[in-house]
Amino acid sequence: MNRNENQLLNIAKDIKTFNGKENVKPILEYFGNPQDKLKVIHVAGTNGKGSVSAFINNILIENKYNIGLFTSPAIFEPNDRIKINNENISDYDLLAYYNKVIRVSEKLNIKLHEFDIATIIAYLYFYNKNCDLAIIEVGIGGRIDSTNIVKKPLISVICKIGRDHLEILGNNIEEIAREKAGIIKKDSAVAIYNQEENILNIVENIGKDCNNEIIIPDFNEIKNLNINLNKILFFYKDYEIEIQMTNIVQVYNAVLALEVVLYLGRIGYSISKNNILRGILKTRVMGRFQILNENPMVILDGAHNVESVKALNKTLKEDFPNEKFVFITSFFKDKEYMKLVEIMAPLAYAFIACETDDKRTVESLELTNFLGMFCDRVHNGKTIKNSLDIAMNNFSDKKIIIYGSLSLIKDSVDYFN
Repeated sequence: MNRNENQLLNIAKDIKTFNGKENVKPILEYFGNPQDKLKVIHVAGTNGKGSVSAFINNILIENKYNIGLFTSPAIFEPNDRIKINNENISDYDLLAYYNKVIRVSEKLNIKLHEFDIATIIAYLYFYNKNCDLAIIEVGIGGRIDSTNIVKKPLISVICKIGRDHLEILGNNIEEIAREKAGIIKKDSAVAIYNQEENILNIVENIGKDCNNEIIIPDFNEIKNLNINLNKILFFYKDYEIEIQMTNIVQVYNAVLALEVVLYLGRIGYSISKNNILRGILKTRVMGRFQILNENPMVILDGAHNVESVKALNKTLKEDFPNEKFVFITSFFKDKEYMKLVEIMAPLAYAFIACETDDKRTVESLELTNFLGMFCDRVHNGKTIKNSLDIAMNNFSDKKIIIYGSLSLIKDSVDYFN
């Protein structure tokens, strides 16, 4: 794909469409509503959507199903958000589907955001490629999200809910929970991450009102937890599970995914215990407490909201007690980034500020000045490459932690490759 074509899912980013469902509806109707001919597992939540989706995806692939997976954002290229059996959509297919969607949107005089376009392409592609199931991750929220055009998913999945996208989803956690639970449809099933009682009650009651089977994993059933920097071992019910992502939150994400797959087994899908365990073991998600370098140790984590940064803080304190870290950070302006700094500041030996190409990013100079309120050692790295150079050359005796934005993943991984 040439440079212009490689940006094809980014050209419409300036079009703000927070009611994407209404935008994609007439276009998908034009194409015969492929989304309603698919068996959809619809995944929403603030944190863990990508990991839960990845666990479900790999378990089902191990059980020999043809699985479509739609996630966001794209990390390395537009293709990587649309996969079948972990293979990205080809450049040829992506461009062909893109042109089809644009022609119809122009014919119907509908302006689409890039996420709307990607959603339509995913539903068309998965249907045309005869996917047995399609795992569809929500973009923002749930109720009005572009993906929420499916009339009846096989099962809805609600992951951990926290404060994020407040300008769109609501000013408090209860409003956000209702938006996320907007993907629940009548006479289906919903699996819910076991979380704070007020949030759990809201989602569970919406599920009951929609006559859903309610599935809530019992995290008290997690036993014999053994964590190191390479893997986590634990028991859940009669499953002895090993995962390769070493942040404790991945244990809970794996258990939620397991309960989803066990439900599929109960309704007729062929699921074996050994294939479940193999699928979980094979699951790695880029930028989730990912060790990029051993000496000095560099850890990349995409934590970018209050809940996920608190979880990262907890993991660092448990894995490396009494240590101070060098944090490389970049944030979007629409995040509560001041809180994200405050959470990590007590663990900071130094901060290095950088920025990404996204126009939503906080300028590194502005971020540097803010970081100076919390730490004496602050550098303006500007780019992630220069920030890593500063860290590697000046703080090689410290552990280096990259956090604050999923947009940092590509350049961080590329630096060490």
